[in-house]
Amino acid sequence: MDLQTAAFTTYVIVTTFTPGPNNLSATAAGSAIGYQRSLSFLLGIAAGFFLTMLVAGLFNAAIQGAFAPVIPWLKWLGFAYMLFLAVSLFLHGKPDGGSSQASAKLRAGGFSFASGLLLQLINVKVILYGITIFGMFPAILLGSWQKAALSSLGLALVGFASINLWCITGTAISRLLGNGRKMLAFNLVLAALLAWSAILMVAE
Repeated sequence: MDLQTAAFTTYVIVTTFTPGPNNLSATAAGSAIGYQRSLSFLLGIAAGFFLTMLVAGLFNAAIQGAFAPVIPWLKWLGFAYMLFLAVSLFLHGKPDGGSSQASAKLRAGGFSFASGLLLQLINVKVILYGITIFGMFPAILLGSWQKAALSSLGLALVGFASINLWCITGTAISRLLGNGRKMLAFNLVLAALLAWSAILMVAE
């Protein structure tokens, strides 16, 4: 493995598997509604991630300038959505006897395929990741539109593996803690992390 490939591999693994909006949202989904019911949300994230990477790969040079004016707006949209997930997770975890109703609401809106897809389109971190990675490693990722498409698919598959891992972790913790005060405490911590991630999104 040459140095450029090693650098690329390290960059992808570190940026994909460390905590961020996608991974924290996947954990929240697993915690709130379980892994199986989170699959549509995870697939939405993967589809949106692939589309974002594809656009970034095919139009790398052009979108660096084109996205500059709208990035501040995207940051605030992403901020609002992450806060919505944080509040939804907190309300789901409250021991008020309405957890099944809260789960239904989360399935319908908070953790659907459409919301997973939307998260990518307003996730500034994903957009900047796409611009950066294709700009840093064009020899590995680019060369033709077919190679750009395959590179985008590969990056999306790595991302899908990551959110699956985080979602399964959230599901396992939820089952371990049950529905009592321990689960509420975990949901509060997770909601706080989502809110913190949202703040970092607009602060950068």
